[in-house]
Amino acid sequence: VAGRNCKGKYLSVKDPESDHEMLINHTENILKKEDDEKIKYISGRNGYVTEESPGSFDIQENMEVDEISFKTTGSIETDMSAEVKINITEDDVFKDAIGPGMSVETYELNIQGNVASGAQIKAEKLSIGGQTHQTSVIEAKNAHITIHRGTVTAEEANVDRLEGGKIIGDIINVKQAIGGEIIGKNIIIDELASNVSITASDTIEIKELKGTNNKFLIDPSLTKEFNENIEKITIEIKDLSLRLRQVPKILEDRKRVIDKTKPTVQMIKEKIIELKRDGKNPPSTLLSKIREFQSSVNEYNVSLKKYKDDKLQLKNLKEDLNQVQMKVFSAKIINHSPWKEFNEIKFRLISPAVEKVYNTKQHEIIREISLKETDDGEYKINKSAEYSS
Repeated sequence: VAGRNCKGKYLSVKDPESDHEMLINHTENILKKEDDEKIKYISGRNGYVTEESPGSFDIQENMEVDEISFKTTGSIETDMSAEVKINITEDDVFKDAIGPGMSVETYELNIQGNVASGAQIKAEKLSIGGQTHQTSVIEAKNAHITIHRGTVTAEEANVDRLEGGKIIGDIINVKQAIGGEIIGKNIIIDELASNVSITASDTIEIKELKGTNNKFLIDPSLTKEFNENIEKITIEIKDLSLRLRQVPKILEDRKRVIDKTKPTVQMIKEKIIELKRDGKNPPSTLLSKIREFQSSVNEYNVSLKKYKDDKLQLKNLKEDLNQVQMKVFSAKIINHSPWKEFNEIKFRLISPAVEKVYNTKQHEIIREISLKETDDGEYKINKSAEYSS
């Protein structure tokens, strides 16, 4: 704006000089807002700014970078609902596609190379072409990892080679397992070496067993749904049992009072009948005694009915608990090849707390292993040389 200097001389505004002026073009994904002071370019959707050609910009849902590291992009976090896709092209085996301590959160993430120490990844769809560090933590809905040494949690996980890492999920497929831990509902391993801990709620299937010192555990309490059902039913059983504990004594006391009062009430009834026969009105005190007795009998009958209903409900809850736990009897371990020695098979029940263990023998042919309950209520591991239907 125009003004004056310290001597009062008028200073006019000079025309602005413009250097390196460029014309900015943009797609409909970018909104332009202009006023007297500035021009704003605002993204119209979630994504990344890309320069399609010199001076021409767009917002793309796909982003491609060489690496994600502290010195380049830093950590990246996007809206998971925006379906943004990030491709990381660094595939040198001696370099990291995602650097140490970096955090990446996006809808879809494709990593051609390695994931470094302390990295944290969260995605709906995930593909890692290299290897993960043992301290990396990964969370995805669908994940594919070439060489896994860290920790991954996914609804569906596909791992080419497990080398001491940990996999947690619902459906897990591993081509080759060389040490590590697998926890899931349904687990399939093409080639199993040694020192792998495998825990499932439904099925463990091994296509070829090559090693020893593997631990197989069927535990239905692994799933969230199972634990929620067990917890809910157990709490209801506990509350109902506590409520019923004092009821028999209360009912017994009420029954004793009723039985004790009954002869007196019968005499009062006879007296009232006699008075009415003589044309006299019975005293109100006698009538109130009858009403009190009838009220006591009604309260006792209501309490007795509720007690019986609660006992039936308790019985049904215990049956529901048994039904939930019956899932362990439909679970099985399948091995398409001969067993090696020193592999441990274990089945776990929650209530009653029972563990059944079997140690395999060299060259033993057992296609399916499951848990069964005998006629006398005992539990035993069932070994079959044939596949079930």
